[in-house]
Amino acid sequence: MDIKSILRIYKNEKSWYSLKKLIRENQKEETMHYIKKYCKCDENMVNDFFNIFSKLCMLEKDEAFLALSELIREKQTEEAMDYIQVFCKCDEDMAKILLDCYIERLFYDIYHPTPQSLAEAAHNNQVAQDWLNKPKCPICNSTNLAKITATKKIAKMAAFGIFGMGDNGKTWRCKNCGSKF
Repeated sequence: MDIKSILRIYKNEKSWYSLKKLIRENQKEETMHYIKKYCKCDENMVNDFFNIFSKLCMLEKDEAFLALSELIREKQTEEAMDYIQVFCKCDEDMAKILLDCYIERLFYDIYHPTPQSLAEAAHNNQVAQDWLNKPKCPICNSTNLAKITATKKIAKMAAFGIFGMGDNGKTWRCKNCGSKF
């Protein structure tokens, strides 16, 4: 059994969500196609993978999730294996695979943070902070703005006299809705 192929889907939020949705909606044919495509396996292995993914879906139910998490935190792997065997109605080999996947997915990232994930977090924080600091149009909330410069204000006053003073006290012009603020 190629556990790396299983983990490739199970640890990736998007692919696992898609697969879980197919399984829960009882779309077996589409599920099998999805597994074959992403695990790159033959027809015989697709059925084995389908059984594993179906049982992993079962383990994500609240009751099982809480019970298993507690057993794993207390390092009671034998009890966790027994629980999986009873809950999923499977043999010891299947329970071992399920437990390994479960532990890998839920606890690996906690105990093995990667520098890349820290760098990504710092980058995402910076992007969010930049976005929060950008001025926004009070009318349409757009950030597609143009600055009204002093040169433009003076040119407008020179061209239109007192009627050109409408932009005085305004700093930004929205390129979407045209409002000035």
